[in-house]
Amino acid sequence: MTTPNCYKCRYFKITWEYSWPYACEALNFKSKEIPWRTVIMASDLPCQMFSPKSPKKKKNSVYNRGT
Repeated sequence: MTTPNCYKCRYFKITWEYSWPYACEALNFKSKEIPWRTVIMASDLPCQMFSPKSPKKKKNSVYNRGT
């Protein structure tokens, strides 16, 4: 069984709460563990809400200008 990488999911968030450091916006919960573990423990299925993050755009900086 493969598990999605929460760090690459658009719904994964790191919170400021010490007791609940991880959050899943798709399933609307906070957890002490990485969200995919909580989902598997509750449903015996890998996360069905995984959606990959969109790629970041490169910033045009002084050092990175195309000529």
